[in-house]
Amino acid sequence: QELAGYNLSLVTLPRLMADPARKEIAEPLFTKTVQTVLSEYANGERRAELAKSGSGGYQGGDASSLEAESDAMTPVLINVLHALELADDGFLRRNMPWALPSLCDLIRCPKPEVREKLHRVMMTKMTPVLVHGDVLGS
Repeated sequence: QELAGYNLSLVTLPRLMADPARKEIAEPLFTKTVQTVLSEYANGERRAELAKSGSGGYQGGDASSLEAESDAMTPVLINVLHALELADDGFLRRNMPWALPSLCDLIRCPKPEVREKLHRVMMTKMTPVLVHGDVLGS
């Protein structure tokens, strides 16, 4: 149910953000949803990798359950990346201090569908905002 809630938020909140009267309420909720999904996914991938290697205090049997959790979260992550791909540049500029590091955490993800979508977001949205968006406040 948690994953369904994330997916619903990722569809509904951007629509609400398009309405100036609702943007003030919807954008912080959208931001928190995106931050949470990116963080949970990256942490889950790290735990699964540690379990596969037998380090980090994980037992061998933990690897398969941690990989299953990651697999279940992958469609939600794809939806987050899709929402970021559709986000306006102003949203990305305002959130670059946490968004860029969070996206960079995904670079080593073993799933090709995640890497493909991440590449598209980085090339079509993040790079133009970084190059043209004055995100560093200079």
